[in-house]
Amino acid sequence: MNSINVILTVIMFTLFAVAGLLVKFPDKGDDLMVQLAKGQLFSEEGIYAGNVENIEGTLEQRIPDGGGWKNVAVGERIISGMEIRTLADSKAIIKFDDGSILKMTEVSQIIFENKLYQINIEVINGFVYNEVVFFASRKYNVKTGDYKMESTEGIFTINKDFQEDPEVLILEGRIDLFLLEEKKNEFAKDRKLFLRSDSIEELDFSKNELQSEEMIWSFDKREK
Repeated sequence: MNSINVILTVIMFTLFAVAGLLVKFPDKGDDLMVQLAKGQLFSEEGIYAGNVENIEGTLEQRIPDGGGWKNVAVGERIISGMEIRTLADSKAIIKFDDGSILKMTEVSQIIFENKLYQINIEVINGFVYNEVVFFASRKYNVKTGDYKMESTEGIFTINKDFQEDPEVLILEGRIDLFLLEEKKNEFAKDRKLFLRSDSIEELDFSKNELQSEEMIWSFDKREK
């Protein structure tokens, strides 16, 4: 009888240990509801949202089943599922909890979603600047059409007009590029990519070209 109790005690402690590891090391690809179901959300560690740092002009947002577009004010929290857009002659800066920064020029539209240890941005249209701080356990993903860019550190921009192919400029660091979830290649700084439906065109670009096209902007006129 005592031996049976010992065996049951060992099994119980083993189950508790495994459960503790699942909470400490959650599945990084799970969405928030799956994390909750697995008991992984005892803390907010690894969940990154953001705040609106600055606005010039008008920034608007809407959430699923939340009605129409509403004005956004500086300091407002960006939550998962939120769709965000700038109007004409408008700009906005969003700073995420991990320190990464996203900048939108006029007539730009994105959708923000977060998963555990992920920041996910979908660029619908416009020009979006991404400054990704180093965070080894976090992935910063930007999707446009069938393409996805994945980074843990670097600076890259995406320019997507309504009917045009996306254009990507890599200013610092590197990105991993995926097409329909299949990795195509890794691209480093000073590269320009044209993301067509059937091909990827890769070119060099110069800082003079970048400055002349005014592709980088900020409220403090940061030099690149």
